[in-house]
Amino acid sequence: MNGILSWLAANGVSVGVYLMMAVIFIIGYTQCIRPLGAVRRALDKATGRLDMRTESGAYIYDSPTFLQCKYIDTWWERYIFNLREMRRTNGDCDVLGFINSNTVIQSPSHSQFAELIPGMMTSLGVLGTFVGLVRGLSGLQMRTDDIAVLQQSLATLIEGMNGAFYTSIAGVVCAVAFQLIRRLSITRATDALNRFVTACQTVVSRPYTQDTKLIQTIYALLIEVRRSNEAVQRLLTEQNGRKG
Repeated sequence: MNGILSWLAANGVSVGVYLMMAVIFIIGYTQCIRPLGAVRRALDKATGRLDMRTESGAYIYDSPTFLQCKYIDTWWERYIFNLREMRRTNGDCDVLGFINSNTVIQSPSHSQFAELIPGMMTSLGVLGTFVGLVRGLSGLQMRTDDIAVLQQSLATLIEGMNGAFYTSIAGVVCAVAFQLIRRLSITRATDALNRFVTACQTVVSRPYTQDTKLIQTIYALLIEVRRSNEAVQRLLTEQNGRKG
């Protein structure tokens, strides 16, 4: 226990630097990287559901909560509202005006804050380096008439320099790791966004013509016919079972 306390007393600043790096990394991951994964999964799922309809024949994308992602539901709701207004005049509403890199990637991932995180971790590493060097130099006693004291002072200086450079290395490693993970997440989210926008421009953004309304009505009638047929089949089955 005494050895641990002595080590903490001698390396308290370095430990504090490491802890601050860890806290910053965790905050950066939860606020800047994890939202990108949620957005990517929501867009990929939505891309495969654009052609799906409800039992009434309406497309399920007409729901404001179609994307089922808290980071971008508001923008989809605005898009659907404007799309309905434009359809009244047989107009066109481009999804890119609402679902784009700024609203889907930059905003949910707090890009401005994310750009600061690598520099913060690198700066913490440099701070730990300076503190370690100062601690080592403060224990240096240049007494050339006492070789033992000089050797002890040099050992203290080297120990402080070792700890100092370790914090710098940790800062650089954390900064690079954060940047790599974030860039990968941005790339994957951007690919999902491009696929979703392309599908939307094909399925959703097209003008809502009278033919489209007719197809939707016919689809709803077919659903009702199928339900009626299933109900008749169940009734006939029950009657045959009673006769048997």
